[in-house]
Amino acid sequence: MIASVKNSKGEELKNCSAIIRKGQGSVSLNLSGHKIKAGKYKLTVKAETLDGQKKTTTTSFTMKKLPKSKITNSSVSLSNGVGNVSFSISEYANVTVTVKSGKTVKQTVIDHAYSAGSVKASFSYGGYKPGTYSVVIKTSNSGGSKSATKSFVIKKKPVVIKKPTASGLNIKYLTGKDGDRVQGSFYYTGKNSKVVIDIMYNDTEEIVYTYTGKTTKDSAYFTWTWDGFKSNGFRCWPGSYTYRVYVVNSAGWSGYLRQNFSINFG
Repeated sequence: MIASVKNSKGEELKNCSAIIRKGQGSVSLNLSGHKIKAGKYKLTVKAETLDGQKKTTTTSFTMKKLPKSKITNSSVSLSNGVGNVSFSISEYANVTVTVKSGKTVKQTVIDHAYSAGSVKASFSYGGYKPGTYSVVIKTSNSGGSKSATKSFVIKKKPVVIKKPTASGLNIKYLTGKDGDRVQGSFYYTGKNSKVVIDIMYNDTEEIVYTYTGKTTKDSAYFTWTWDGFKSNGFRCWPGSYTYRVYVVNSAGWSGYLRQNFSINFG
């Protein structure tokens, strides 16, 4: 089965293919990362059976303009050189979070799409001088943009701690009677560092699940297995995904480790 979505100009915005068993009646085609504008669209589904029978069906639908995504419950906390940002958004939107000193951007904490709900992220302020800083949160979608700012104060420079490292991400696809799983492992240095692992759609980089853990040794392998379920409790559809890792402590953070993988249920 092949499904595709085209706009009123006939331009294809997204397509996907899947193997459907007898009795199954739906697949998911995620359009959120394509910044869909309000207007009319056409969905075409082409199916072919194993014995060569073919059938095509089409349907039209209208996308309404999204409301601006409101930002609520925003907060910033500091602990041992690591800052934690949390907030909620009311609609799907691309989210950017930056840390600024006056008008100067010190670092970009987030720059990707999220569905409505809570968002959390961490950043290192280990190299910052004492002073007042601001965390700027911005959302944008087809309805427009919103922003919110939270300030924090560093009274004294944190104790210097060695920056953590992460390397050698390896992905294994595991099958079993309880369902398919994806296991990732990587080598790290830096005890008591925060580990963040994101599972994302490969094409849009929308995060479907986030795991947060902590290193317990000066150096070792860190392993975490994803069961294939989104944070909302629903099983992910077959397709291409990204396993992304970073490690952070008060001295800084390791660069993103990332590897693509595919879910092939059935």
